[in-house]
Amino acid sequence: MKHQRYHNLLKAIEEERKNEEAYYRELSKSATPKDKIESGILWYPVDIVKQRYTIGEFVEIEVERTKHLDKSHKLKTGVGCTVFKQLDERQEYKGTISFVKRNKMGIILHSNVLEKGQLSEKGLTGIELVYDERPYKVMKDAIHALINTKERHHMVLRDGISNQDNFAYSTRNYNTDYI
Repeated sequence: MKHQRYHNLLKAIEEERKNEEAYYRELSKSATPKDKIESGILWYPVDIVKQRYTIGEFVEIEVERTKHLDKSHKLKTGVGCTVFKQLDERQEYKGTISFVKRNKMGIILHSNVLEKGQLSEKGLTGIELVYDERPYKVMKDAIHALINTKERHHMVLRDGISNQDNFAYSTRNYNTDYI
């Protein structure tokens, strides 16, 4: 099969995606809050210190960790999370982390029905990392684009990497203005 190396990479990426998805699913179902804090996927409890509107009229909240300040975590800018409140019944909102700075974090909430101030200060609030498929989609899309490229200089590199034994690359035959 042509480009077998890249098809193998696609299979490996899919296998890694499945494993990560299963890991988060199992962790979400069976782990206690203490286990989640220890594994770095939960900030709990947090205080909501600010609420504001962002571009597109989404609500962005800023939270601050109040306990477990010495624990490392996996929460970082751009990843998906769930903001939850423990009131009489649990409220959950999906969001994306907009910044993390020491023990403070910004989250843009994806709910278009939520208004600023609607997320009450009462109740225990937590932020939990959720499985995010986007990085895997980006990797797969990049490899598919490389496999299907019609750009001569990309084809030379792609084919050279696929067949490393006979690979020789020279810029002499190409316009190097873009380099």
